[in-house]
Parts: sequence; C-alpha cells; structure tokens
Amino acid sequence: MHKKLQPKLLPPKTLQMKGISPRTMQEHDKLYEGYVNKVNETRKQLASIDVSKGNPSYSSVRELKRSAKALKDRSRFKIFG
Repeated sequence: MHKKLQPKLLPPKTLQMKGISPRTMQEHDKLYEGYVNKVNETRKQLASIDVSKGNPSYSSVRELKRSAKALKDRSRFKIFG
C-alpha cells in the first residue's frame, strides 16, 4: 500500500512574487491539491482491483496507472516545492 500523499503548504513568500498575482498562486495551489487528492484516490482504487478479472482489450489497472502517472507529472509542476 502506498503512503498517502499530503499536499505541501503554499509558502507565504509565493504570494509576493513579482509578475504573478497572489490570486493566481492560490488558484494554482488549489489545482495542485486536487491533483494530490486524485493520486491518493487512484492509488486506493488500484489497491482494490481484482487483477484476475482483466481482459485483453481493456484493463482498468492500466487506465488507473496511466491516470496516476499523469497526475503525478502534473503535481511536479508546483514551482516552489
């Protein structure tokens, strides 16, 4: 079982960046938190799948792993952590 991920807190100094408004940074942080929550949800679903019920044309395991990787890549975009 994977360790549940926790979103990193938005450092206060990021709200004072030149050229990027505090509102933009707060909205970006909300998206980041959503990505982290979705990764946790996807990992939980992966842990509960019965792999013996897969079929050659569609695999829910493959789809969830693809989703988890995409979300993980997006969450790395957080520019301050």
